Amino acid sequence: APDEFWIDPVLEGDEAGQERLLVNLCHCGDPRVAERDVAAVRALGTLLRDDVAARPYAQLQSEHDDDSPHGRSYYMSGGLVQKVEPDLLDHLVESMNQPGANMAKISITQHGGAIARVPVDATAFANRSASHNVVLRASWNNRADAAARTAWQKETWKGIAPFTSGTYANLNLKDADPRVVSAYGSNLARLVELKTRVDPRNLFRLNPNIKPRSADSQPATS
Repeated sequence: APDEFWIDPVLEGDEAGQERLLVNLCHCGDPRVAERDVAAVRALGTLLRDDVAARPYAQLQSEHDDDSPHGRSYYMSGGLVQKVEPDLLDHLVESMNQPGANMAKISITQHGGAIARVPVDATAFANRSASHNVVLRASWNNRADAAARTAWQKETWKGIAPFTSGTYANLNLKDADPRVVSAYGSNLARLVELKTRVDPRNLFRLNPNIKPRSADSQPATS
């Protein structure tokens, strides 16, 4: 696909456990080329609904906000893959048929393109070679469902993790230090130097935390 064409396949289940495949699209190129490229996706199977249309980018960015309302509970993980392997896809599809997959969501978010052409040391983000980011989310409205939904997420993630190499930091809150290395790779040493200079008391400590050299134990409070 050209750089202008972004595709995000999503497996999701509803409260009753009925699963579906949702394909999110964004084509920001020539409208005539967009019609041709989108037609190739439309031809992949029988469509239950087709909402593809020209719209402002801000609307596109917000149209799924209602899928993640405030007040609902979520448990999620994410991992970058170099290639979407058939065995990984089989595992994802099978997981949607397991107990606890109600209201589950698995996104296979596209990377590559312009992301891959930026040098690794140009920014903090080091995982430029990944083709996709696999994001696994369990959710529930009723606290009584928390244990089953969380257990499903953890068991499904066990099957995803071996395919991953690297993480996107924003999707892995408060994880252990190895995830910091996974998120920032060879850029970590430079980031530690920067953190030590601008935030020596480790005030900004969420996500996989880059600890300054001076913050070995107690974080700052505010």
